Parts: sequence; C-alpha cells; structure tokens
Amino acid sequence: MSNLFAVGALEGLEGEITIAGGQIVISQVDPQGQLTSVAGDTGDRQATMLIGAHVDAWEKTVVPKDLTDAELDTFIQQQIQRRGGDSSKPIMFRIDGEFAKADVHVIHGACPVHARIRKEPIPPSQRPFEETLHDVSAQVVGVYAEDAVGKLTHPATRTHKHLVFRREVGEPPLTAHVELLTVRAGSVLYLPVD
Repeated sequence: MSNLFAVGALEGLEGEITIAGGQIVISQVDPQGQLTSVAGDTGDRQATMLIGAHVDAWEKTVVPKDLTDAELDTFIQQQIQRRGGDSSKPIMFRIDGEFAKADVHVIHGACPVHARIRKEPIPPSQRPFEETLHDVSAQVVGVYAEDAVGKLTHPATRTHKHLVFRREVGEPPLTAHVELLTVRAGSVLYLPVD
C-alpha cells in the first residue's frame, strides 16, 4: 500500500482524508472548532468520496517560478501533455515544497465552497475549520481532472488537492482541502510514470 495516493472526504462530511504513499492522514474539527489529527486506528473510518491511484514511479519537474492556483492548473496540464499524456483523464499528482499561501478548510458536515456559491449559511454545528497558512513547508496530494466540476473538483479549478503539513516538528500530520494555493519556485511536481 506504500504506493497509494488519494484525497477525499469522510463519511457524513466529518473531515478530510489524504493518503500519501500509503500513510493515512485524517483531520477533523473538534467541538471547539479547532483542527485535530485523527491518530491511531483509522481502519473503521469510511469515506463519502475517495479519489486515488496506486503510483509505482513518479517523474519529477521542478517548478520554475512561483505559481498561483490557476497557473498551477495550467502548469500541470502542460507537464502532462509534454510527456505525451492525456490531460482529459484524471491523473494523480503530488507537490513537495514550499507554499507561500494556502487557503484551506476541513469540512464538518458542510462544504464551505458550496455554501458560498449557493449563498447558503452554514449552521454553527456544521461550521468547517478554515485557515490561511503562510510560508508552509508541506506536501500536496491531488488529482488533476478536466471537466470534472461538481464531481471531482470545485468550480474554477481543474484540481482537487489536499495539503499535508505539521504545525510543529514531531506533531502528527494534519491534512486539509486546498481552496487556493501559491506554490514557490523550486518546489517539485510529481506526475505518475506511465
């Protein structure tokens, strides 16, 4: 399972799940509205949605300049096509590196992106955890999927991506859904070797 990479939402929209190289990282919102890591046995957890793939080998590309979220989508598409891949089919990717800014959320019964689009209030009992992180060293695991809005991606993006990060060295990893991301030059994009 060390070659499994996936992103998803827990059953009942009660948190985010990321699998990075077989390591399962789950984050949820605690009763005080804070982000918490679910450590220990994760075997009985169910996902309402999980997108993933087994990746035996990766091809790496150094990000040549800082990229906004929209620029990242285009950069990934260009790298898929440069390798002769079919960018119309979903493909897993990961990015290891530095992120200047990451707007993230962890769902807690409702998706804040969908609520904003529909202009619907979220009841206090379902409020997600939301944060803007600055200058974070982390890993992004995601899926690039053209024409998959509402199925695999949110509106205005061709990617569904999760950030895996630590608040402090030695603490358990956390994961969160990425809404907007700025990738720093020098970070490394990994795409599966066909």
